[in-house]
Amino acid sequence: MDGQECPSYTRMDGQECPSYTRMDGQECPSYTRMDGQECPSYTWMDGQECPSYTRMDGQECPSYTRMDGQECPSYTRQTPRSAAEVH
Repeated sequence: MDGQECPSYTRMDGQECPSYTRMDGQECPSYTRMDGQECPSYTWMDGQECPSYTRMDGQECPSYTRMDGQECPSYTRQTPRSAAEVH
């Protein structure tokens, strides 16, 4: 990582969500499971926001959807505002 790109957020084998942190910590806040059952809300610093990412029954996390209707199955930011422009 070089601090400008967020890797894909993928459940490794259907058991847990790993921590999700940008190297520079500016655009993507850390994404951590609270107690093995639920993930906290996920906010884009440019004003685009993803709602809370909740494990439905402790077995899988659904894809997160932005308020503007775009999906974020892979959370990648090439530049601070590219995510608002890339479908």
